[in-house]
Amino acid sequence: MTREPAKFGRAVEEELMRLREKLWKTRGRKSRTTGVVYLMISGIFLLLAYVTRYIVFEVISILAMLLGVVFVFIGVEPYVKMDVTNRAVISPLVPLASFLSHLKVEGKAIYIPPTPEQQSGKTFLSTQSVVSLPTFKEILKENSLIVLEGGVLIPSIGSALLQLYEDEFGDLRKLDLEYLMAWLPRLLVDGLQVAEKVEMTRKVDDIRVKMTNSAFRSVCQHPAAKVVCEITGCPVCSSIAEAVSKNTGRVVYFLRCENDLVKREINAFYRLGQSLEELKQDKK
Repeated sequence: MTREPAKFGRAVEEELMRLREKLWKTRGRKSRTTGVVYLMISGIFLLLAYVTRYIVFEVISILAMLLGVVFVFIGVEPYVKMDVTNRAVISPLVPLASFLSHLKVEGKAIYIPPTPEQQSGKTFLSTQSVVSLPTFKEILKENSLIVLEGGVLIPSIGSALLQLYEDEFGDLRKLDLEYLMAWLPRLLVDGLQVAEKVEMTRKVDDIRVKMTNSAFRSVCQHPAAKVVCEITGCPVCSSIAEAVSKNTGRVVYFLRCENDLVKREINAFYRLGQSLEELKQDKK
């Protein structure tokens, strides 16, 4: 008796996600075809109005023509030129790169999950070769920037993207990691159109993310972005690390990011660390 509701729940959930995927694909396309169809309908009703002299047909013809023009020339969603988007992404990375250089950060970013009372986690940047994680008391502080003896706690640069993920999936803490790894790539490709293809694979505690033909691949070539990418990963890679950290309740270590210009691939590597509960017990 208990298995049937569980199977039914999973079936409903899978069907909802399939419908959501169709919605991503639909709203990501321009609606020129739909507009042409409306214009054809307008022509048909205009002809009927001429033959029958019915005012209703004339009204329908006018409405269909207006909808056709809107769909043909406007589309479902607004589009921004890629050059403008890339410059908008690079702009906040320039001061962040200067900040990281000033701190003389020696290690890679460590993503710390949020506590049950917090909505987003934090990123720890170590200024020492030997990494010592912040105490649980320090993690609980609500300050946006916390300077510690061995490093600094800052908000994640991918937190805005993380909010987009949760707008689609809900609270990530309520999902299975396998579910997140299966559907987050689909959201990045079909929903947000960040890349042509995204793959997430896991081997024990090591996670690899491969993005093919990323929309922001040119951003990684900027000097300021290179500094940030080497330490924390780009905003997309950072958001993925934060999503995994929040989902699992575990610290996520950013290992490295590789950008293959020939294959147009970006490979980011992460490692799952201790849980927030273990951190709470070890660092009081």
